[in-house]
Amino acid sequence: MGLQVLIAGCTADEKSRVDRTVRKTIGNRAEDGPWSISLVKLGAEWSVTIDGPEPKYKGLTLMAPEISLQNALVEALTKPRVGADVEANAPPPAAAASSSSGTRDQHQCPKCGNDFVVVYAAQPGERTADAPVACPHCWQVTKVPVAASAAQHEDYRAEAL
Repeated sequence: MGLQVLIAGCTADEKSRVDRTVRKTIGNRAEDGPWSISLVKLGAEWSVTIDGPEPKYKGLTLMAPEISLQNALVEALTKPRVGADVEANAPPPAAAASSSSGTRDQHQCPKCGNDFVVVYAAQPGERTADAPVACPHCWQVTKVPVAASAAQHEDYRAEAL
């Protein structure tokens, strides 16, 4: 149980401030079970992936500048999620089908050897392009093929398996 905060792509000062913000926001929720909050600084914003102990807290993602990070986290944690209660009946990531609504490609990290999936939208027959992805286990950045439109708009994410 507890809270694991992973932060990448920033200075030590930024890392310290963001870590404090996340821990303050999660607060006593960390006693409810395991939490993993992954943050990567992309330009002036933070890309955040939240995985908490309940289905409604699994795979939450958001983008926010540091000044709005706490408010964005609170909103993500309190906003109802449509379909969160049916997540337990969803097929496992490797069995999910590819469609224009979402593709889940499984990969293995070359550094830590753990498996993860990269999620993105793709049109049938769309060409691919290599995109940088941080392993959700160890933060090693590697390039993986995703739909060209997803790569161009940086509209993809990695999830731990």
